[in-house]
Amino acid sequence: MERDDPTSQQETTNSIPGPNHTPVHIGPYRILEKLGEGGMGVVYLAEQTEPVRRRVALKVIKLGMDTKQVVVRFESERQALALMDHPAIAKVFDAGTTPEGRPYFAMEYVKGVPITEYCDTRRLGTRERLQLFQRVCEGVQHAHQKAVLHRDLKPSNILVADVDGKPQPRIIDFGVAKATTQKLTEQTMYTAVGQLIGTPEYMSPEQADLTVEDIDTRTDVYSLGVILYQLLSGALPFDSKQLRQAGFEGIIRLLREKDPPRPSTKVSSLGEQTTQIAQRRRTGPRRLAGALKGDLDWIVMRSLEKDRNRRYGSPQELAQDIQRHLNNEPVLAGPPSATYRARKFAKRNRVAVGFATTVVFAVAAGFILLTVQNAKITAARDEAESVVTTLEEMLASVDPTKSGRDVTVKEMLDETAKTLGENFKNQPLTESRLRYTVGKTYFALGEFDAAEGHLLRAVEIRREELGPENIATLMAMGQLYWTYRNQNRFKDAEQLAQEALEINRRVVGEENIRTLRCMMKLGDSYQAQFRWAEAESLLRETLDGCRRALGKEHPLTIGTMLKLGQCLSISSSPDEALTMLREAVELSSRAFGEKGSQTLESMGALATVYTIQRRYEEAEELRREIIEIRRRDLGDEHTWVLSQIDGLARTYRLHGRYAEAESLYRAVAEIRVRVQGKESSRTLAAMNNLGMIYMDRGRYKEAEPILRETLKLMRRVNGNEHGYTLRAMSNLGETCQNLGQLSEAETLRRECLETRRRVLGEDHRETLSAMFHLGDLLLTQGRYDEAELLNRKGLQINQRVHGEAPHGDDYGVPLQTNDFRYNLACSMALQGRRREALSLLQEALDNGYTAQGFSGWKPNLTYLQGDPEFEAIVEELKRRNEEDESAMVE
Repeated sequence: MERDDPTSQQETTNSIPGPNHTPVHIGPYRILEKLGEGGMGVVYLAEQTEPVRRRVALKVIKLGMDTKQVVVRFESERQALALMDHPAIAKVFDAGTTPEGRPYFAMEYVKGVPITEYCDTRRLGTRERLQLFQRVCEGVQHAHQKAVLHRDLKPSNILVADVDGKPQPRIIDFGVAKATTQKLTEQTMYTAVGQLIGTPEYMSPEQADLTVEDIDTRTDVYSLGVILYQLLSGALPFDSKQLRQAGFEGIIRLLREKDPPRPSTKVSSLGEQTTQIAQRRRTGPRRLAGALKGDLDWIVMRSLEKDRNRRYGSPQELAQDIQRHLNNEPVLAGPPSATYRARKFAKRNRVAVGFATTVVFAVAAGFILLTVQNAKITAARDEAESVVTTLEEMLASVDPTKSGRDVTVKEMLDETAKTLGENFKNQPLTESRLRYTVGKTYFALGEFDAAEGHLLRAVEIRREELGPENIATLMAMGQLYWTYRNQNRFKDAEQLAQEALEINRRVVGEENIRTLRCMMKLGDSYQAQFRWAEAESLLRETLDGCRRALGKEHPLTIGTMLKLGQCLSISSSPDEALTMLREAVELSSRAFGEKGSQTLESMGALATVYTIQRRYEEAEELRREIIEIRRRDLGDEHTWVLSQIDGLARTYRLHGRYAEAESLYRAVAEIRVRVQGKESSRTLAAMNNLGMIYMDRGRYKEAEPILRETLKLMRRVNGNEHGYTLRAMSNLGETCQNLGQLSEAETLRRECLETRRRVLGEDHRETLSAMFHLGDLLLTQGRYDEAELLNRKGLQINQRVHGEAPHGDDYGVPLQTNDFRYNLACSMALQGRRREALSLLQEALDNGYTAQGFSGWKPNLTYLQGDPEFEAIVEELKRRNEEDESAMVE
């Protein structure tokens, strides 16, 4: 029987052995110290100087153990490791024999600790432990694919070290490995009768049974199951002392006949140890036991099945079932009942259902608070428990194939919300807590208008009862900010963020996370209002503060990178934005998983930058991936799914794939009208998008009624000065112009320009856009002198503010200084001022002008046609446009 502490590379505090115990050199290796000792070998830390200089772990057969059978086993380990090429398996560099004929081999020195010790000292949570364990499974799977079993998997043979800041497991000690389909040595390796190969605590029943000869991959699966049991619960399935006192026959009988307790049961039975075990997993005893119940219990117990035919067939299958658990999908080890699958469905849709659960618990807490005041504690607890039980039954009864998730949750919310004010009118803090929770849940469902009322009331109550500086008040203000933001009420959002920032700077200081979060929100609100310079400056300051105070992988740091990347992609530096957003995606994936909400948000921002840079295929691929994940988690009609579909439609539109864009825009608009109503801010944006795509396709008669209704509703819902109202106004003005309704078009164009001047200032790019479009209309009306004055002013401002480089809007379409030059040239040409017009056109050409669809402006330059200089300019524009279109296709 092998010793409990087998040969290991684990670092020890042993001093370097003296010359009487250890040779100074073995082959080309200089011995530094002894690292460990097992049943048949000794491992030394040694230094190799040629042909490369490195430290290695040198394993040498123990003196007195060099019997024929032991040598065969040792040579088997050497051959087994030589077959491996996987980052989770220690590499073999060299092999040889000592002058005394004792075999040795040099392998990668892993400066790590056993996996259980690594996880405990770093207090890894359950999810992190599972992800690390999956990588171990991948290494064992690789060994199995090379037809080699380990047969002695245990924590001391799985060392973990940090590599580039990430935990990297290394499986060592294949000293008892057994080839499954090939001969490892020229000699026969066998297990003598009465000799166990392996470590009893981690040994499968069939491995302990010496009458069983056909040991296969499932014995390693059993050992992995024991390690997983220990990683999750902090204990072994069978007590080591009891197991070893049982003797040879007792071990076999125990492993074959007695079922170990489930991990959740085990961790609950450990008494005072449970608290310490839970703390090492960054949780409490009850939460730990609760987290292990269900999926993880089933996965572990399936790995430990005594009948190997009922275990996972391979480490890969075990790792895949763990991934199902992490994805909140039904695990193969679990019972396939309708209740179980419904609960898994609820977990996958935790964005909505999870908040709904919180609502019910909050309601239950409210009942407890009320009745405690009346000394009815027992009855209150019973009532709260009844509410929770009702929620569990409701979720279990949901059939995902037949019932709409949002409908169920929304109905429950609506019923809860109806009576909040009445039931808790004498309990203001309880009412504020429940309104805050209900508001957050409506927000998660995309019901922003419903969320606003509850969150606004929560803020009002907390300001009055707790004061404006209380953290509960500030939390409610933060959630109300995001609600305003998603309602496109940017001024209200800015005001709230500014107020919260001032409070936090005064109360907690400049680089506290609360202050930094408010700075990010304020920068975000500037960006939403196209105030790019202010947004960029504040977001850069916020990002620097986050990196110093929180580190680069903190959620707020990543979130700020996301906002700054979005800002840079449109305002000043798309290339820098691309680099930043790629880093944000990488950091988010590492911190929150590839399917985490912040990861998906980062991917969406990256897709936007790809669109702006005309990398349409990459943008489309990202959008489709996000949509697929969001649909699976949230359903087809959730607002966050529809927002991503909008992004995909925008990519199609800018790529010139108008039919596909129209189909998506129409589908989104129809869903939003049906689910959220016509007056929802998101619905109105969708209607505006649909009108725009009709305009792009020259179908102005179809666009007109949609844009008229959209503008009418936007005026009522958002007000006349809202950015989206003004965009709808501009779109309707363009439609009227193309339909020949020039008087109405002028009224709309002038209102748009005057409002933007008043709200945003004359230098703002939205104001300049309105100026450009009004100048174009004046040309159409034959009012050339007025058009000249307006376009000359626009040219001067654009040159001063933006220079010659184009500046894109949030649709990725640039307005260039050259566009004003062109319009100004048209106004001069139409007044017969040929030389001035040609000079401006040539100046535009020299500054890189490419007029997409230039044939549309030729009528304005009829006076110049036939002029050699003009025709040369036209030919050059044709050439440039053809090159540009070819690049878009590529």
